[in-house]
Amino acid sequence: MARRWPLYAAIAYVVVVLVGLFAVPAAPEVTASGARVVRYYQDHGDGVRIATWLATISAIPFVLLVAWLRSRLSGIGRDVLLFGAVGYVVPTVVWTWLSAGLALHPQSLDPHMARAVSDVHAYFGPVLTVSVILLIAPVGIAAWRGTGGFPRWIGWITGVLVVEHRRIDVSRSFGRDR
Repeated sequence: MARRWPLYAAIAYVVVVLVGLFAVPAAPEVTASGARVVRYYQDHGDGVRIATWLATISAIPFVLLVAWLRSRLSGIGRDVLLFGAVGYVVPTVVWTWLSAGLALHPQSLDPHMARAVSDVHAYFGPVLTVSVILLIAPVGIAAWRGTGGFPRWIGWITGVLVVEHRRIDVSRSFGRDR
């Protein structure tokens, strides 16, 4: 049991995040009008608030898992992983604050303000992409080097994830989401 807690933390994190994703439908696209954004928060405010609480709860197993991963790394990789984790958690907190704030009093939302705040959400993706790369790259490098007790296949998966995250981020940044 004691040796498997990181696995349980990872599973708990994924389950809580997935439940949160299913608690509310996808937000309107960045091209949607301010009135459409207001209508979304009026229709789905409860779900947004539930998703916010679930995102908050998911931080617990995530941080435990990151601490365990960091304990297995050495040198600069430990710090890079930590900065990647902080870069993932902090924008997630800000993103959920903004969403929950819009959902708190949706009847009094100004469409222009709702659109502007929602536009800030659009930049969560690129920030998240860089943070995820900083978070997973040290683990992949350690796996390739045979340090930290990580199997070599973790290095392969990490390499694929890094390339895929960069491809998705570049295509979205230039308006060519595929």
